[in-house]
Parts: sequence; C-alpha cells; structure tokens
Amino acid sequence: MRFRSKSFDIDRPNYFSPLSRSQSSPSLISKSFDARASLSTEKVSLSKSYEIAERLKFQIESEKWKVKLNKEEKRDLELRNWSDRCVYSCGIFQSIKERTCELLKEEVSQQEKYHCFVTSFRGFPVGILIITTTEKKVLNAPKLLPDVPLITDISTHPGIRGCGIPLIECAVNLSYQLGKNGVVQLTPIDESEGSYSHMGFTKIKSNRLVFMVLKPAESPKWRLINGRYRFLWNV
Repeated sequence: MRFRSKSFDIDRPNYFSPLSRSQSSPSLISKSFDARASLSTEKVSLSKSYEIAERLKFQIESEKWKVKLNKEEKRDLELRNWSDRCVYSCGIFQSIKERTCELLKEEVSQQEKYHCFVTSFRGFPVGILIITTTEKKVLNAPKLLPDVPLITDISTHPGIRGCGIPLIECAVNLSYQLGKNGVVQLTPIDESEGSYSHMGFTKIKSNRLVFMVLKPAESPKWRLINGRYRFLWNV
C-alpha cells in the first residue's frame, strides 16, 4: 500500500540509492533540504522496517553525516544541533531495529498490532514510523491516553527536511480508517517538541511524563479531503 501527499509523484525503484555527503562538517547544515516534491510513502512489513533502519543507521554513520565536533565547532550552536540531530536519528533507528527484531519473534497476532510506514526520497528510504493501534499493554499504560493509537517510533534522515510529515499523515489516516478519528499520540524525545507542535500536536503532562496528542479534526493545520486527512503545509 502506498500513500502520497499532494504533489508527491516519484515512483520508487527496486533498489537503494543512498544520499551522498562529501562536504566538511561546517557545510553539513546546507545539505539538509526540503524534499516535499520528491517524497512518497508506503506501508511495509516489520522485516522490511528492520532492513531499512539498519541501512539508514549504517549510511548516516559510514557516510559521516554524523560527525565528531572539535573544540571550536562545539561553540557553534547550529553545528551542535546538527550533531544532536544525527545522534537522535541513529538512536531511534537502533530502537526500531530492536523493536522489530523482538516483534518478529512473536506470534503473528502480536505482530499485527503494529503498523510500519516508510517515506522515500526519489526511491531511497529516508524515514520510518511505527504505530500500534491495538496493543492494550502499551496503550492503556497510566502515562498515556487509553485506546489512542500510539506512535512508538519515528526517525528520519538528518539530510532531508519535512519527510516526517508524510509519515505522520499515514499514522493519522490509519487512525481515521480504524474509527479513532485520526487521533494519535507520541512521547517526544529531546528537543523534538517544537517540530511536533508545528504539526498540530499539543503537549500533555502526566506523572512527570510529557506526551503529545494530535487531534486533526480540531487543528487548523489539518483538513479532511476526499476521505483522507492532509497536513496543510502553509498554515
């Protein structure tokens, strides 16, 4: 199954064509660009999610997107933020590998409680999202809203801006298709709250834990068009 945001019209080839990074670390920031017109998303299996997470983590590290800053570079806030973003992305890709590996050992009925989506830039996967809609052990935990689909993991390549939004669209529309009104929740990590707020999520505090909830029907940033919720990029 494949989903496309408005104007996303690039077919996905049957091979990985990794992004390249050949500049020095002070130039890394300029390599991160908005790729909305060249993104497509699709639902994939747990095993495919594992494979993609492994490849993305390896590429970020081996192609030196993730860099070790020297003493002078550490004084540069923008470079520090870049470094943190790379570390964060690799950490979540590792978490995705571990989660999918464990789930693949479970019964099929347990595996079916999780849904995986991948977004690709010109055929190369650049982001992964995992959401659970029926895992009561997770969804009914005291710290979260009961019976609201939970995005357990989401990570994107640091060199592409905006590729997380199509993944959130997939999660919202899965929730909508399952009669949950498009509502989803997640637990933000580190400095990601601002990005999720931009997408329409609101913050909730519960027992010292911060989690965020998106209710697209109540957000001006989302609109139901032809039976699917779309994120309004310019709002």
